[in-house]
Amino acid sequence: NGTEEEELHRSGRQRNPMEEMRAYKEEEALKKEKRLIHPYEQWKDLARNTRKELKTDASESQRVGLINTLEKGRDDVMHVYLEIRDYIAPSSDTRRRIDTCEAVTKDISKIIFDRMACLEDFDRENVKHSLHELLHHDYARSVYGSTVSRPTSSRSTVMSIAAKRADAAAELAAKGVEYSMIQEIEAQKCELEKFKAEKDLKSAGL
Repeated sequence: NGTEEEELHRSGRQRNPMEEMRAYKEEEALKKEKRLIHPYEQWKDLARNTRKELKTDASESQRVGLINTLEKGRDDVMHVYLEIRDYIAPSSDTRRRIDTCEAVTKDISKIIFDRMACLEDFDRENVKHSLHELLHHDYARSVYGSTVSRPTSSRSTVMSIAAKRADAAAELAAKGVEYSMIQEIEAQKCELEKFKAEKDLKSAGL
């Protein structure tokens, strides 16, 4: 009868392989997005600690170690992100975390590279200024939020504006950000290897 046919039709739809696969992918992506939070928070700690270490007159080997450690944390975040992307389009929150992770890592790495390339003695004031510049980017507030000073009366307004700007930036960059980030990662690694090679040649007197 009609009721039995409807029941069979309903059960058939429930067993639809395409729907089951889509549901599976969404479930797996959700699990991975939750798993992304842990390496992302670890990377944030690394970013804050690296910025703190750069306030001191660190040796060249220490600076290289700081870059390697920070970029390793960034790569761990990217690894989980790419797994998420294999299942579904990542959420705007996830894309914003990735944008922040990549941008902050790039900013800190640039400061370290500049320090390593500079032949002048350690200048505490210049270093303080360059590190303070890191705090001025909207995307960095979620990383250095506790260290950014601003009037208490306008705190909620500033945070709201920053969040809206970050949302807009994430949406605009969503389509091309993955490819550009992967390129940037490889470029930074090549730059570091080139810098090390040049240093080795100079040390060898070649």
